[in-house]
Amino acid sequence: RVLGAAPRALRPYLASSYYGESGVDVETTSGIELRFGDASQADLKWKAAAAVLADPEIEALDYVDLHAPAHPAFAGSGHTLPPPP
Repeated sequence: RVLGAAPRALRPYLASSYYGESGVDVETTSGIELRFGDASQADLKWKAAAAVLADPEIEALDYVDLHAPAHPAFAGSGHTLPPPP
């Protein structure tokens, strides 16, 4: 359900998905981990992920935690953001 809700514009940047310790994780082609937790509110979680990935103030990320889509948490400096579509 999480991958089915992925916005068409982001799909080319998705490399893999798996069920990890905290639930569903999706990895981008640039290595950023999107941590969804469960599949509830998948649409809202994808919107939050897209907003973080598109934020011009953020230059590099390791992960985006989307368990609470109204307040996504993110950190890191190891992976550059994918280029805009």
